[in-house]
Amino acid sequence: APRSRLLMTVRIEASRLLPGDGPPLEDAAVVLDGPRIVFAGPATDAPDSPGADTVTVATVMPGMWDSHTHLMGLAAGVVNLEALITQVPQAGGVSAARDMGDALDAGFTSVREVGGYGALLAPAVEDGTIRGPNLYAAGSAMSQTGGHADFHALSAEDADRLAERHFGAPALADAAGWV
Repeated sequence: APRSRLLMTVRIEASRLLPGDGPPLEDAAVVLDGPRIVFAGPATDAPDSPGADTVTVATVMPGMWDSHTHLMGLAAGVVNLEALITQVPQAGGVSAARDMGDALDAGFTSVREVGGYGALLAPAVEDGTIRGPNLYAAGSAMSQTGGHADFHALSAEDADRLAERHFGAPALADAAGWV
């Protein structure tokens, strides 16, 4: 097939391309026109891209999805929700924002956040204020009694106050605008 000549902004030359829909390709290229991928495949078939910024890497792969995470802003290794009792909400939000940048750096380009600061931070990711993956946030977590989002050590009233202190007023469908 004849190769077309396009004005590209970025050309990524890779020893290996994991296309996501087939076996790995050796000696491959990905060509971007601004934010749009216009080619991904064997380097010999890539369109000419004069003036493009060329980057050479060992491997290129599609961004990954994390389909279940909680951006709670808790310290590394802390999985006890009662730790929110002593956590300052603003510090939790800043930590969650840092965690989103870390997820992006690890190759996660989309995250399904199912309870935490995600719904509060999503607009800041969308407008470029903070770095992070595409964020699909649920808002308030839902849990059955005794479930992992049930604040076991607190009364229902104290649990509601704690959740509101960190994540805003409770609502059954906090981020329903995209449903």
